[in-house]
Amino acid sequence: MIKMMIPLFVLSVLVASFRESKHKKEQTKAVQQSDTVMINDTVFDMDTVVSEEVLVRFCKDRNIKHIAILVSQAKLESGFRSNIFVRNNNLFGMRLAKQRPTTANGSKQGYAFYDNWKMSVFDYVLWQHQNTKGKSESEYIQLLGDIYGSEK
Repeated sequence: MIKMMIPLFVLSVLVASFRESKHKKEQTKAVQQSDTVMINDTVFDMDTVVSEEVLVRFCKDRNIKHIAILVSQAKLESGFRSNIFVRNNNLFGMRLAKQRPTTANGSKQGYAFYDNWKMSVFDYVLWQHQNTKGKSESEYIQLLGDIYGSEK
């Protein structure tokens, strides 16, 4: 009797494992489908294409604060095509963080580098969270002005 139960047990474990694997694949497919954006009747994959429209959609979908400021900084720092962006997936010209959590993989040419541009957005959000707690939008803009002013 026990000899018959072992193959049944193994079979049930394999079936459960297959179902779980299939479910995970379906979840991954759903996530991949949600990371697309349509602009002028053209579907763009947000993993490979970034533009102002794609960045805004990505940030809205994740409820990121101060999107207009974030987009302005990305346009100022990288224009979605600078060498730092192309080589490092770094939209904001971020340096490698030393005093806070970061999504960067390290530093190349003095700037943080990321697996993809989305990770640079998440790193920016980590910086934003640390530096703008309790600040109004105008105080945030003032902070950025102070930072950019001190770099010159």
